[in-house]
Amino acid sequence: MSPAIDPLGTLLQNVGEGVCLVDAEGRFVVGNRRHAELLELPDDFLRPGDPIDKLLEFLRDRGDYGSDEAYREIRRRISEATQKALVYERPGTGVRPWGRTGSGRWF
Repeated sequence: MSPAIDPLGTLLQNVGEGVCLVDAEGRFVVGNRRHAELLELPDDFLRPGDPIDKLLEFLRDRGDYGSDEAYREIRRRISEATQKALVYERPGTGVRPWGRTGSGRWF
């Protein structure tokens, strides 16, 4: 019997962009290798369940934001984003599309 394949995990690890998923409570869920490479994070720096503040504070302390004002603006935007529903469910279908087309329709 072959081991179970995680298609989403496989996709996440093989896209060229850095991707990080954070839940509604502001906790790290998963990120790909490219995310860690682009941000030059130490090995295994973020683990599932870690507050995203751990990453933000690390980057601030390292000087990546350049100023306290920039850090505060990033924190404000993240706080604002977590207050909004980020998942759309097509009414009556139980289907949760992944994005929108250019015309605004969900796919």
